[in-house]
Parts: sequence; structure tokens; C-alpha cells
Amino acid sequence: MNKEVNAVILAGGRGARMGELTNEAQKCMLYVDDKPILAHILDNLVISFGSVDLIIATGYKGETIKQFFGSKYRNIDIKYVHDPRPLETKKRLLLAERLLTQPFLLISGDVIANPEQYSKVATTFYSENHSVLGTISGASNHLPALSHALITQRNRYIAELVFPPNGDGISGQLREMGIAFFDSTFVNVLKGTDKEHIYISKILAELIKQGVDFAAEPYFDKWYHFVNPQDINTTVIFNRPSEAL
Repeated sequence: MNKEVNAVILAGGRGARMGELTNEAQKCMLYVDDKPILAHILDNLVISFGSVDLIIATGYKGETIKQFFGSKYRNIDIKYVHDPRPLETKKRLLLAERLLTQPFLLISGDVIANPEQYSKVATTFYSENHSVLGTISGASNHLPALSHALITQRNRYIAELVFPPNGDGISGQLREMGIAFFDSTFVNVLKGTDKEHIYISKILAELIKQGVDFAAEPYFDKWYHFVNPQDINTTVIFNRPSEAL
């Protein structure tokens, strides 16, 4: 995909279910397989795209993220937007609204997946020739993230997205992963939604009910959503990066 890639990572919440592990660090800075979760995500972005213009939306312990990564990590140029309050996903993303003038990849800071999925959601978005507002990544494996939305896919599009999920899902449904690629106009759509809609997943569900088109990008590999302390005691890595580019 010969396009400049812009990305946003949401890395603001404390991760209260991690207990004492997040007393001194934001959840995305917890170490898995000898490096922070967030470092795995950034390495996978390099594997997938080569170079990226990245915004990290920080909150709790955001200074530790900035100290670790600075303004440049491998081939990734990094900007930061920050608010120390415990914002939900909509407001955390809107911290970056003035910087989001092009389509962008959105990633939750506590999810690691095969790096190929990042490029797939971007490629699918562009292949639709901007007829969709975004492409949502959905996993066939429901186990790692029972709190994520359920997706019913029809052809390449999303027929229904249910949030909060109404159970464990049925055969053929996908689990929203926290990885998506959106048109820049999605930011204005978020701003125009009701104040009680504070979760991006809830807004997506309402937009799809209204007939707004989103593409689905199915995912069939392993993925990891770090929620509880036991989730940290695992070995993840799909691809170990070679020498820094």
C-alpha cells in the first residue's frame, strides 16, 4: 500500500483490573516478552508499513510513555496528545482531532495482533474507494475480549455491531478487536454524536443501524487483549523485528 500511514493509539486508561501492576505504569507499558505492550504494537506497525506518523493519546502515567518512546521510535514519528482525566474512548480520540486530517489507523493500546492485520484494514478501506466510513477488524476467536462488541458480517460489510455484547456470540459472528481504519471525517461524526455516547463501539453500533457503511476485515490468527494480571504471563510475539530501520 503506497500511501502515507497515519495512526492513533489510545493509551490513557489506568487498567484498574490489573491491580497493583499499574500502580507505577500505564497498562500499555507493562512488560510482555521482555518489552512493553506498546513497544510490540509499534514494532508491528514498522513491520506492516515501514514508516508511520503516529499520535499517542495518553492519560494516566502518560509521562512514562513519552519518556520511553520520545518523538521518534524506529521509523515512527510520534506526537502526543494528553489529558490526565479518565476519559472514555470517544473523548480520548477527540484529543487528536486537529491532527487527524487524513484517514487513520486506530489501535487500542492493550491489544496485540499479527502485524498483517494493520495493513489489511487499511488496504480494505482504500479498496472500497471511500464508500465506507471505516474498516473494522473482527476476530473469529471470541475468548480474549468478552467485553468487545459482536459483529455480524454480510459480504464485506457490517450488517450489525452489538455493544455492549449480548452474550458470547454465535457461530459466524466476529469479535471487535480495537483495531480499525477510519476516514478523517469520522472525527466530525464523533463530535456530532450525543453526549451519552462515550464509547466508540456504541457510536459505531448506532451508525450502522442508521445505514452508514463500514467494511469488516476478519481475523483468524491469535490475538491478545491485556485486561487482568494473568494476561501478562504469556508469550506473544508473532514477528521479532530485525535491526531498527
